[in-house]
Amino acid sequence: MRPEMTDPFYVAYRNAIVKHINPHLGNTKLIKLSRGNVQQLYNKEFKISESVAKLVKTIMNTSMVYALDKKMISVNPAEGE
Repeated sequence: MRPEMTDPFYVAYRNAIVKHINPHLGNTKLIKLSRGNVQQLYNKEFKISESVAKLVKTIMNTSMVYALDKKMISVNPAEGE
């Protein structure tokens, strides 16, 4: 399902997920995702590009808020990072 956003934003979000988030966290089950995992991702991405790191942080937090709301997780591992 494609989110309601303009094409450039959709492309940027999709690229961030495919190129940055999935390679680092793609094999980690949602229930096993820890704040440490998320912080490692942020640290790695920040070394590459501050703007990419901020986008990754936004995507991770938004995704975890959604998962929390849907009761898929009990704690947001992206919160406060």
